[in-house]
Amino acid sequence: MGLWPRLNSRSRAVALLATGVSAIVVIGLILAIARPKAPTAPVASPTPVNEVPTPPPLSTVPLDVTAHLDLGPREATAMSVSPGFVWLATQGATSGAAGTLIRVDATTARDTASWAVGGDPLAVAAAGNFVWVANAPAEGASDTPRQNTVEQFSQTTGALVDVYQVGDPRGLVANPTSALVISSNAGQHTAISLLASGHVKLVTTLPGTLNVPLSSLSPEVAVAMCSGQAYLALTNVLTASSNVTIYALQPSDGSVREVVTILNDYEASMACNTTSLFLIGAAGDGDVSVARVTIADGGVTNLWEGPYPVSVASLTGRVWIAYSDELLNQTFLTSLDPVTGLAAAARSVLPAPPSNGDPNILVPGDTGLWLVASLGNQLLHIATS
Repeated sequence: MGLWPRLNSRSRAVALLATGVSAIVVIGLILAIARPKAPTAPVASPTPVNEVPTPPPLSTVPLDVTAHLDLGPREATAMSVSPGFVWLATQGATSGAAGTLIRVDATTARDTASWAVGGDPLAVAAAGNFVWVANAPAEGASDTPRQNTVEQFSQTTGALVDVYQVGDPRGLVANPTSALVISSNAGQHTAISLLASGHVKLVTTLPGTLNVPLSSLSPEVAVAMCSGQAYLALTNVLTASSNVTIYALQPSDGSVREVVTILNDYEASMACNTTSLFLIGAAGDGDVSVARVTIADGGVTNLWEGPYPVSVASLTGRVWIAYSDELLNQTFLTSLDPVTGLAAAARSVLPAPPSNGDPNILVPGDTGLWLVASLGNQLLHIATS
């Protein structure tokens, strides 16, 4: 299935140290290899409707890169796109070193400003006049800058507005004047807290964990935002399997409702549009896939099965996936019809080091896709029309 461990990934090490995550990753690997079948007995939670697998397209066309930023030795582990800007957070070069928040012009992909942040940032969100950065716990070094914090910066001046103490933060949802932080609690639970004016207020606690998918650089890929509504996918590890529950999260007050629980799923990377969520790894027969979840009623339909998808985004009426083909030792970008799951007639090769799986972050923008690739060292803007 093409599950490659990240080399030199401090964010993966952080996830392994977090409470319960080592068990999640181990069980995730076992599930990925064993590919368990979905239970046949009736269950309360919906299971995906299987369709005929769609093979990957055979023709290959050049990747339409319209802008490019080389990050050099800096490794981007989180990305957010706001009007006019792309925000990247990179890890510290060495243990104990500060990380960097980079403001990128969304038209030219040029680095226009950068500010020091915690040494291991793993989520970024921007709204209104502020940009927020979540910093993971230390990975064994007590001197990691601003570990277990969320930093609030001015988008224009870069001034540090506030620093919030939050244990094991994993995801962010930004509002114009506040933010919600999604953090891990003991016993496979997740806390949702409101950050505003220097104060942290617990809103609710949910079962499950915002996990780091094996295909990703950050757990923030398990959070999606569409039409002012946030969604998060939490993983619950069971005795012999794991399930993923998707929640709708109201950004203004943190109120939640359960959308669906998907049985025997071990990934939690997703994108959304106004009516649907698109989730990696939700095949009813245990194979790797991209599934569509109807937001209104939680209905689940398998759209696509094939080589291992590493990231997903929704843009221009298409579902875009980056997937790794281990037989060809390459990572490809293609798109799917969100209703039928039929793949486009062509695919493009993504940059990746030889003989390495290449986790990616894929985020839609106003004029195309923003892709962090090549093990976090390249930012590409890709035209989609």
